[in-house]
Amino acid sequence: RMFLRQLLASTAGQGSATYEADPAASLSHEEVLSTVSQEWYLQWQRGQRVQNLLGRLKWLSRVPDITVAFQRFQTCIMEELDCERAAIWVLDHVRGGMWTRAKARARLDEQGEVLRMPLPGQDSDRNELGFVRCAFLDKSVIEVVDAQKDPRLNPDSEEANRTWSVLVAPIMGGMTVGPGGRVVRNDKEVHLVLQATNKKSAGRFDSADHFILFCIGMAFAEVMAACEKMSSAKMMADRKDSLLRSAERVMTSCRKPLDILNQLADAMHTLFPNTSEVVLHLVGPDQTHLMSSDGFSKRVELQPSKGFRGLVGRVAQSRIAISVSNPHKPTPSDTANAVDKASYDPRVDLVVHKRHLKRDYALHTYPVIAEGGAVAVCQFLCQVEGGARFGDDGSFNMFNKEHLELMNQLLNYFQPFLMRFYPKICGARSQARWKAVLAGTRLGLLKLVQQAES
Repeated sequence: RMFLRQLLASTAGQGSATYEADPAASLSHEEVLSTVSQEWYLQWQRGQRVQNLLGRLKWLSRVPDITVAFQRFQTCIMEELDCERAAIWVLDHVRGGMWTRAKARARLDEQGEVLRMPLPGQDSDRNELGFVRCAFLDKSVIEVVDAQKDPRLNPDSEEANRTWSVLVAPIMGGMTVGPGGRVVRNDKEVHLVLQATNKKSAGRFDSADHFILFCIGMAFAEVMAACEKMSSAKMMADRKDSLLRSAERVMTSCRKPLDILNQLADAMHTLFPNTSEVVLHLVGPDQTHLMSSDGFSKRVELQPSKGFRGLVGRVAQSRIAISVSNPHKPTPSDTANAVDKASYDPRVDLVVHKRHLKRDYALHTYPVIAEGGAVAVCQFLCQVEGGARFGDDGSFNMFNKEHLELMNQLLNYFQPFLMRFYPKICGARSQARWKAVLAGTRLGLLKLVQQAES
């Protein structure tokens, strides 16, 4: 029967006659008719469900904010898949976790409780990890008939004892940061994870449920992007005005190295109010140099790092920005944040002040690019507010294209002054890089000549 179903799918329904004409066919004529009838009934049923979902799109998309969107889409999942509970988990790579809003029970427009859990590392043990985090790691759909017998069930969950059938679907299309701070959509990265729990009408979820849940997830991703853009539009307009004023100040009054540090700090606090501290490292041929001032003298001292150490050294060499959540707090080795935090070196990187150890911070390390390489590295701490991260809360977001464009433009204003004030450090690395390129070019030409002569 499975072979016949595959044959029907590959021949647009014309495979039944071919199957019956085959002497090796094991199904009788009546069984073939029964299989074909069941297959096309399932296709018709899926078409009806898609039509119902399309009829809901106007209601799902016309939402005033993301809170209402959560409520409506979770309601849609429960009604379309005929299940008891539904959840939509949003990936938050800045904080190294994922969050959702628990569906309010009283009214549809209630906000509901924000639930959070950390992102697991790729080497995490799947046992008792939970179906949502397993789907995130494996990037595949999970369908469970009896969750109580599945070792992946998280026993610490409040609803673990009331969970039987489960369907979890990851939605791909997350954002990643490439060289030079460019944000690109990566279809191999998880953006959302949808969960439907306890099928009512049947003992398990079927392939049509998989398809409908995927469609709902794609629709929610678009609505979420629109809500985030609307909530951030006003603040981004103010930021662009501030950026222009910062550019004017830099171009007209940046006369010494101390002006670079002061104006960079002022511009960062204006663009991202949650920024608590900003430092700048120059990138030399074989090490980085921290630009520091005691606040009283008008001189800037350079503190060499003796090599490319910490997150600063890693960004200087790779030219790829890095964000680390809570560098001052211990992180389990099986979490995703631990991979980047392993490069953190308090001797080089920014350290959270002792008075603020209980707060949550994000440490951002960003390259200053010139002539194809990093001439400096800007590192800054942003305080992270509690709750769900959505829209623009005043903090820098490494996965926000507009934030990265602002950072690129701001740092480009300071790049010529760094090259002018410190030509022996910034220029030396550029010269060394071009010498390596020329050496490689000469070697390549020599090989071509040798091949031609031979």
